[in-house]
Amino acid sequence: MPTTDLRAPRRRRRAFATGLTALALALGLLAGGPPAPTKAAAYDHFYANFAGEELMRAMNLDRVARGLAPLSPDSTLEGIARDRALACPSNPSLTIRGRARDMADRQYLSHSVKGCTKAGGTAFTAFDLVKAFGYTYGAIGEDISDNNYPASATSYATGCALGGGGCHGSTTLPWTVAVTERGFMNSSQHRANILSSSYGRFGCAAWNASSGYHYYACYFVASGNGHLDGAAPWVGNASGVGAVFRTGSTPTFTAAAYDGYSLLSDGYAAIDGVRIRNWAWDHIGLGATLSARAPALRAGKHTFTWWVRDASGRARVLRFSFSVSG
Repeated sequence: MPTTDLRAPRRRRRAFATGLTALALALGLLAGGPPAPTKAAAYDHFYANFAGEELMRAMNLDRVARGLAPLSPDSTLEGIARDRALACPSNPSLTIRGRARDMADRQYLSHSVKGCTKAGGTAFTAFDLVKAFGYTYGAIGEDISDNNYPASATSYATGCALGGGGCHGSTTLPWTVAVTERGFMNSSQHRANILSSSYGRFGCAAWNASSGYHYYACYFVASGNGHLDGAAPWVGNASGVGAVFRTGSTPTFTAAAYDGYSLLSDGYAAIDGVRIRNWAWDHIGLGATLSARAPALRAGKHTFTWWVRDASGRARVLRFSFSVSG
C-alpha cells in the first residue's frame, strides 16, 4: 500500500500579549461570598500529554465537521509518536525516544530519524520505526510540525475549507495546538492525511524542546495491529464519600486515576457543578493521585465531581454526595 510522507513548515510565534483564561465560579458556594476565579490550569503552561490529546481531538472535530467519521485512537501509535524507546539498528548507542521526543530532544524536524540508517545505508524513517516495534499496517502517513506559540487558550474554527472559510463550528485549544492543526488543514497534503477515508486509526503526541519549541508527530494508519483505546480511565479510591463536614470547613478531597493503555491528559474537580480545580498533565504515566481543596462551604448537601481524560480523549466522571452541617 502507498505511504504518505509529509511535514508542516516550521511556524514561528509572532508577538503576543499573555493572558490566562479564567473560569468564573457561581455565587452561593462559599459560606462567606463568591471566591476569586479559578485559573484554567490546562492553559497556563505547555503540557505534553494534554497537547497531544488536544491535537487528536481537533483532528477528529475537523473530520466530523467535514462529514467524516472520527478516527479511532490507537494507544500503540500514540506511544511511538511520543517517546517509546528503540535503539537505532545501525548505531546501538543512539536511543530513539519516539518521534516527538526525539525531534524535541535533538531539535530537528524530519521524517527520517537523525543519525540513524538501515543496514544498507539508507535513511531510517518514521515508518521504519513503526515496523521495528512489530506494528503492521496496510497504509501509513505521518504529519509532523513544530512551533513556539504559547499554550494559552484560543478559539479554533473547525472544518474549514482549504485556505479558510466554510467552517462548521469552533472549539477551544491551546494556541500552539491550534497553530499546528491550522497549518495542517491549510496544506493540501497534510490535510489529505487528516481527512483521508483510507485511514481508520491514528495516534498523536507532543513534546517540548529546551529551545521553547513544541514538537508534534501524528501517525495515520489503515488496518493497524495496535491497541484501539475505547476505554476511559478508572477513577476511584475517593475520599469524602458521604462525609459530613462543618460549615465553613475547607476539606481536601483525594482520589486516584489510572488508565491501562493511554497516558492521562487532563481533568478537573467540581462541587455542585462549579470547578474548584483544573489541571493538565505533562509527561506523567498511566496513573496519578488527585487532590483538590474545597473552599469554605455552606450548610447543606453537595455533589462532588472528579472528571479525568486520557490522551486518547476518553473521559471518566465520578460523582458522590457529601454534607455540611448547619
